Amino acid sequence: MAKPNSKPTIKISETDLEKFPGMRLPICLCLDVSTSMDVSGQIHELNKGVHELYTMLQKDTKTKYTAEIAIVTFGGNGDVNTIRDFSRIDIQGYPEELLARGLTPIGEGVNKALDMIDERKKQYRKFGNSFYRPWLIIMSDGKPEGHNPEELERAKDRIKTAINRKSVLPISVPMGMGKQDPECRDVMKALGGGICIPLQDGKFPEFFKWLHRSVSDSINNDVEAILRQSLKNAVNWSDDGFFAK
Repeated sequence: MAKPNSKPTIKISETDLEKFPGMRLPICLCLDVSTSMDVSGQIHELNKGVHELYTMLQKDTKTKYTAEIAIVTFGGNGDVNTIRDFSRIDIQGYPEELLARGLTPIGEGVNKALDMIDERKKQYRKFGNSFYRPWLIIMSDGKPEGHNPEELERAKDRIKTAINRKSVLPISVPMGMGKQDPECRDVMKALGGGICIPLQDGKFPEFFKWLHRSVSDSINNDVEAILRQSLKNAVNWSDDGFFAK
């Protein structure tokens, strides 16, 4: 695939915040890369969707210099990996291809994502950068496996606190077999803080287009009002019965 720019994959230092003090919108993608994602073929569609999201955000003048993307994956035997730390979308190349393996330690993944968001907000404050409420997108196709139950409960509590404080905007997206699994649906609903939108099979492109539009429209606007409106368009990619506050 062609890259949006020729810059290598790098971790951007705090120097970027010091030199370019404009408004920032941090978006963390917390993604399931367990074996079931490979068996179902969804890992390929997820990779394509993430690449397309990068392209859309790069081409959008509202998000190109404002949106910052981080990617956290969870899979393996309790493995959580930082694929990309926060940096502006205009100075990022595409992330490497995601590979699926192992189990589904979703609690550990969400906690890592929340830690990264908290750290980035500290950096914003250190350098005097203003920022919009961070978005946390959680995508999984199965119930938690290979995880520490205490980590999952801690993640749920942290999400609840973040929603009450309006410090993070979480959206959970169950996929594949996870949509039919009651345990997965309950976990994803708790981690989405009430915004849990099951993805129709094969609708990855529509979801990432929706995500781009929602992020773009939220800049300089009331994010909750924008999200309420954009959820009406989620019927283009979501299964019936999604629930949202």
